Amino acid sequence: MGRRLVIFEVMAFLILIFSIAPKPIAAQTQVSNSLTLTVYLDGFVQVDQIVEFNQPVLSFNVTLLSNTFQNLLIVDENNLPLENTINGDIASIYNVGSTKIVISYLTQDLTTKTGPYWTITTDYPESIVLVLPRNASIISINAVPDLIESFDGGLKLTMPTGLTEVIYTTEHAFDEQNKTTSSTSSLDQWLLTAAVVLVLIIPLALTGILLHKRKKTPKPKTKEDEKQEEVDLEKLFSKHRELRQDETQVIKYLASKHGKAFEAELFELLNLPRTTTWRLIRRLEGLEIVYIKKSRRQNIVLIRDKYLKKQ
Repeated sequence: MGRRLVIFEVMAFLILIFSIAPKPIAAQTQVSNSLTLTVYLDGFVQVDQIVEFNQPVLSFNVTLLSNTFQNLLIVDENNLPLENTINGDIASIYNVGSTKIVISYLTQDLTTKTGPYWTITTDYPESIVLVLPRNASIISINAVPDLIESFDGGLKLTMPTGLTEVIYTTEHAFDEQNKTTSSTSSLDQWLLTAAVVLVLIIPLALTGILLHKRKKTPKPKTKEDEKQEEVDLEKLFSKHRELRQDETQVIKYLASKHGKAFEAELFELLNLPRTTTWRLIRRLEGLEIVYIKKSRRQNIVLIRDKYLKKQ
C-alpha cells in the first residue's frame, strides 16, 4: 500500500511540473510578428523584427533576411540579450520564460543600385513597414501600400504580404545636402581667409627685419619625408572588382596621400553623414584593404602593406 502511495505522489508531481513549465515553440501560439526595414542613403538596411507569443517559450527559430549582416542583437521583453546560434540565415534562439523576442541587425543584401536608382526587394509572409531615406523619391513600386506616412523627412510605407519591390532615387537628397554644406563652407572659408590675412599682416614687418640677420636653415628631412609609400592601385582594383564608386573614391584619395589620411579628411571628401562614412570605412576594413590606426586626437586610415609598392 505504501509503495503504491509513493508511486502515485511521484506521478502527480511530474504532471504538475510539466503542466507549469514553458513548452517548446511547437506547442505555442505566435501572437504577432512585425518587421520594420529602415533604409539608409548608402544602401544599408536596418532590420527590426519583433515576435510575440501568448505563453513563455523555450526556443524559437527565425529566418533572417540575409546571411551576411552586422551588429546582430537579439533581446527579450526586458531588453536582456538572449543566447543564440547562427547557421546561415537561421537564428536559433534559446531562452526561458520570454513572451517577446526583438531581433535587429544591419544588412546590405536587400538593396541594389543601377546608376542613380536604388532597388529594395524583400519577400515576407506578413505585412512590413518600409522607411525610405529622407527626401527619397519613389520611381516605381510593385504593390499598393496599405498605408503611406511621412516620417522624419522621408516616407514610411506599410506594405502588404508577399513580394515588395520599390525603386527609388536619393540624388536630390545629396544635392540638398551639398547645397547646405557649400553655403556653410563658403562662410567658413571667408572667415578663415580674413583671419589668415590679419595674422600675416601684423608680423610682416618684423619678418623682413629678421630675414637679413638670419640665414634660413634647411629643414632636416624626416623618415616620413624620405619614404613616401605608393599604392599599387592596379593590383588593388584587379582583386576587388566589387568595389562601389564611393569606395573607389576613398581608395584613390588615400593613394594620393601616400596610403594614409585622417578619418576626418574622408568625412570632408565624401560629404556624407559621419555614420554613413564610418560604415564605408568599416566595409573597406572588413575587405582587408585598409586598417585603422588610433592616434591621440583622431583615427588614421591606412592602406594595408600588401597593396603598397615595394620601394
